Amino acid sequence: MKKLSVSELAKLYGYSRQAIYAHINKGNLSKGSDGLIDFSEALRVFGEPQKKEDTVNQSQSINSQNLTEVDLLKRQVDILEKQLNQAIQRENQSLERESFYQGKRNANHTFQS
Repeated sequence: MKKLSVSELAKLYGYSRQAIYAHINKGNLSKGSDGLIDFSEALRVFGEPQKKEDTVNQSQSINSQNLTEVDLLKRQVDILEKQLNQAIQRENQSLERESFYQGKRNANHTFQS
C-alpha cells in the first residue's frame, strides 16, 4: 500500500498537520520508521478521503456560512453603535438639564440671601 507523509495526509483529508500529529501522539495513528504513514493506516483512522468536489462544495458552504455570520455581526455592531450614540445623547441632555437647574437653584439661593 502507498505511504504518505504527514503533509500529504493532511492535504488529502483536509486536516492540519498538527491534527495528524495529535493522532500520532495519542497512538491512534502510527507511522513507520521512515516517518511515513501507510495509507491503510489512514483509512483505518480517517476512513475514505472525500472527493475533491465534495471538499469544494463543503468549503463553499462554510464560506457562505462565514459570510452570513460576518453580515450578522456587522449588523449587530451597527445597532450597538446607534444605541451607544443614543445613550451618549441622553447623558449629554441630562447633564445640560442638571446644569440648567443647578444654575437656577444657585440664582434663587442668591436672591434669598
